[in-house]
Amino acid sequence: MSEIWRFTGNPENWLTAVSISKWALNEHNRSLWERSIRPGDIALFHAAAKSDFAAGGSSTVIGFGYVGQPLATKTDFWWVQEVRDKENHWPYVIPLVETYLFSDITDIDFSVPVDKKTPDQVKKEIAILIADGVTIHNLNAQASALDPECPNFPVNGSASRVNTCFGQLVVGRSQELFVPHDTQLTNLLEETLSSSIDEQLSGLDKATLLAQAMAFDNTTAQSHHIVNGPRRVRQENQRQKRRVAALEDYTCQLCGFRYQETRHGGRS
Repeated sequence: MSEIWRFTGNPENWLTAVSISKWALNEHNRSLWERSIRPGDIALFHAAAKSDFAAGGSSTVIGFGYVGQPLATKTDFWWVQEVRDKENHWPYVIPLVETYLFSDITDIDFSVPVDKKTPDQVKKEIAILIADGVTIHNLNAQASALDPECPNFPVNGSASRVNTCFGQLVVGRSQELFVPHDTQLTNLLEETLSSSIDEQLSGLDKATLLAQAMAFDNTTAQSHHIVNGPRRVRQENQRQKRRVAALEDYTCQLCGFRYQETRHGGRS
């Protein structure tokens, strides 16, 4: 079964991580990297309040992703602090095969390394990156409402396991997600959502599912438009797919109506 991890770093380092689809850990966390973190695990992206470029920030979860493979070591300087210090602070690399962010990152230039940008540009991009994230204060409040026994979200250190309630809140958050690379697949997210949504829908009767499915509005073209760069992913689309799966071959016993989804253009 997949684990859920919290990776913590300065927001400017998350700009780099999103750009290169990789995170990395220091020597202190080598044992986690060697023995515990595995491909397919879920990683919650926690941007610390501390930044070398922007003061007064909030401790915020900005998105999430999935651990890829292989886990490897590096000798190059990737993060702006490594470039500045000429030291490989975080040598233990964790590839990210799918990355999802809560904020609209269209105006972030991921083609230029952080150390090559002006401080004002980095500050502006940090503000964009964390704009629609969920603060740790709010996340803890949501977790407590979901499960009063859920512990607070851990913020000390750069990596740790987290309670499954946080995975449910972050990955299942009902909003558009932003994908930084137009070639990124979404298979792992769809698999995660399918399992979670099926569990939620299992308590609904067919009539309720039918009403929800027929009320679904799939006409927001911008949510599906793919450009040469970031794109949006609507989680509600996956919810609709699972409704349709639950309604396969469903015929209303009262009126004989049979539900069949029709795609844009009139095709079933």
